Amino acid sequence: MMQAINKIVLWDIESQGQSYDKGSDVYLDKVLYNKYLEIFIKSEYQNIKIIFKKIVAYRVLDESYLLEYWNNLSKEVRNITFCKVENSSFLKDIEFLSNDFFVDGGSEMIEHFAIFTSNDCVEIISDISPLIIIEDAISAP
Repeated sequence: MMQAINKIVLWDIESQGQSYDKGSDVYLDKVLYNKYLEIFIKSEYQNIKIIFKKIVAYRVLDESYLLEYWNNLSKEVRNITFCKVENSSFLKDIEFLSNDFFVDGGSEMIEHFAIFTSNDCVEIISDISPLIIIEDAISAP
């Protein structure tokens, strides 16, 4: 049986021993790309910094234009912020544009990460898992 295109699955960011508050809305604060890709996510209670030290590609999209993703979401991952995308059309596009450079270079190690916030989606293609820093937000007095 053929696997669904762009199957969204949970990306467990707590595997690095940090706790993520799943109960509040998250917003994309900023994305910086210089030597590394740094993604800053904010919620009412936490600030999350995600650092990819090596990427193949990334893109930032308005979440309202991702109808194919939303139509493919199962109930279990419908409100999940941090996901991975299996059988990714984005990764297939990158492989095609690179003349299948990744096919012999170990494309099975390359992953498609996705961060869905209230208004934006950041997608990253990388063969290295990122560093994730979760801090409590400091409330103003």
